[in-house]
Amino acid sequence: MYDRRVTMSSLVNGVVLAGGRSRRMGGKQKPLALLHGQTLIQHVINIVQPQVNRLLLNVNDGPLSLSSTGLPTLSDSCSGHLGPLAGILTGMEWTAREYPDINYIFSTPVDCPFLPKDLVGKLLAEREAKQADLALATSADRIHYTVGLWPVSQKDRLRSALLFGGIRRVEAWVKRHSIVLVDYKVERIDPFANMNSPEDLLLAETLMRG
Repeated sequence: MYDRRVTMSSLVNGVVLAGGRSRRMGGKQKPLALLHGQTLIQHVINIVQPQVNRLLLNVNDGPLSLSSTGLPTLSDSCSGHLGPLAGILTGMEWTAREYPDINYIFSTPVDCPFLPKDLVGKLLAEREAKQADLALATSADRIHYTVGLWPVSQKDRLRSALLFGGIRRVEAWVKRHSIVLVDYKVERIDPFANMNSPEDLLLAETLMRG
């Protein structure tokens, strides 16, 4: 049977945003925090990698032991810890340099271990249907600004906005574009729930065991 999802996965690269400082994780590096016997970053890789052409890990702080993933790892391409937009820019520039035929990247934070397995395909399809610049995920009436689809062609504009325009919040960058929102229902847990603290991990562990 013709599987449109497989075809669409070749149109987009992915970047896992793991460059934050993990201030609420009790001193632990968030990507390596354990949930149900696996690190957070491995949970995200397992879900996202089958949905994209190639996957990049964006990591800034500390020597993380990620060689076992076999995936490329890059720190922000602009200095100063400028937030998730810098990680998105890094994914755009990496894609433009290494995969010039790829027009979009998908981004997600490293602390979302319950991401939908059909997410990238849905974002691509809705963006195409509505001819929007960007596609973002939503749930429970909340827009998840770092879970979305971004055109690689915007890399120079984004770099300029970061370095010279004072743009830091993803929401501010999004508002400069036309967007389409792809909504997911919340059932046992929000599919875009962030693991920000040891307490969040404990709750997620309880749900996964249940």
